[in-house]
Amino acid sequence: MSPIVLITRPEAAAQELAQTLRQRWAPAPEIVISPILKLEFLAGDVPLQGVERLIFTSRNGVAAFTRITERRDIPCYVVGKATLTEAERHGLKATLAGRDGDELCAYLTRAPERGPFLHLHGEHVAGDVAGQLRAAGRTVSEQVVYKQMPQTISDVAARHLAGLRPILLPFFSPRSAKLFFRDLRAEAPLLCAAMSPNVADEIPPGRATCLEIARNPDLKAMLDSLDLLREYAIELESVNRAQ
Repeated sequence: MSPIVLITRPEAAAQELAQTLRQRWAPAPEIVISPILKLEFLAGDVPLQGVERLIFTSRNGVAAFTRITERRDIPCYVVGKATLTEAERHGLKATLAGRDGDELCAYLTRAPERGPFLHLHGEHVAGDVAGQLRAAGRTVSEQVVYKQMPQTISDVAARHLAGLRPILLPFFSPRSAKLFFRDLRAEAPLLCAAMSPNVADEIPPGRATCLEIARNPDLKAMLDSLDLLREYAIELESVNRAQ
């Protein structure tokens, strides 16, 4: 039984990942998209008076900010290459300051700028960037500019989870992993790729037949982890056929 890839990211990001996997693997396995979170941009103003640098820890923060205002003159620090690409696409002068929030905080603690910074982020965040920077003597404010609303798994995804074919599951955030496993009923072998140890911590013990944690919190490392899981799924299929 050939493996299935189940992508639970928000719709746009899920479609991008699916396209990347189709180009990366030949032949590509069946890919099912079932977002467990729906992106919702918030309306309103962003208080920019006196702000010297913006901080973005996700591409969604950039997308939300550029919907709210036409200002592109304030330099920004960003986490991750995807966020950097999104910022530059919208005409922002961006500096890559790390692969995750902790690396960004370490970078800005060493940097000469002391603020004021403005961190624009989602309603749920994995860490307290503003708090860490304030503790380091920086002036930081923050604002929620988007939400990610929980969604029910699709009927197609539920049928596959109740089946026997191995399912490759990439998780990019602790919240998505936590929501997925909260009410999960699955018979299929689940081969999970986690973007970080924090994400892996939200996968209940014993629920994953195989778990790969990305070496770095970025897309390249996640794709490498999915490569390993795909190889495992193919080996699992060979064993099952032999039996």
